[in-house]
Amino acid sequence: MAWLSGIKELSKMDQKLVWKVPLSNHSRSDSWYWLQDDSGLFTVKSAYSLLQAAKTSSNVPNNSGLPTRFQLSTKTIPIDPRCPFCLTAPETAFHVLVRCSFAQSCWRRSHVPSVSPGAMAWNVAESLEAVMILWSIWKHRNELVWNSKQQDANEVLSVAKLNYVDWVDARNKLILVLHQKNNYNQIANKTSTLRVLIS
Repeated sequence: MAWLSGIKELSKMDQKLVWKVPLSNHSRSDSWYWLQDDSGLFTVKSAYSLLQAAKTSSNVPNNSGLPTRFQLSTKTIPIDPRCPFCLTAPETAFHVLVRCSFAQSCWRRSHVPSVSPGAMAWNVAESLEAVMILWSIWKHRNELVWNSKQQDANEVLSVAKLNYVDWVDARNKLILVLHQKNNYNQIANKTSTLRVLIS
């Protein structure tokens, strides 16, 4: 056993203590369980409810968005309010994530239908891809701002797609576990569409 090699580096007393640690007799496999929903399956509705509860119980006032340069400049922080990607327009959340020429090049390369202000009704796959792209654009924006790393729209989409695949794989494993426990049929149709609000 390879993991036993490290135990030789312990003192004799510590070795004896390690060997006295009881091992579990349970042979059942682990599984994921979302505590915020009775079914144990993650749903957007349960996550939204959890976020709303956290938002209303928070002592931090709602500042209506991300800490964009424009938002920070309204707080008397001496910062150039222009978008770090295009340097032509104030960096609002909507601009940097949707309207900026860099963001537009990311959206054009994606499979998400047109992005416009307000609520958008997409199917679940499109919504998840949109969320991953939004997150990836913001992450790459931070790389540009904090590390002066030049960004590429293809790289933004690659990161978004990898995260999307990882999320889908994790969810499929959870659904398989719940299906085996006969809980999946109760929640299978609850999340057929998702609304995303970009303001």
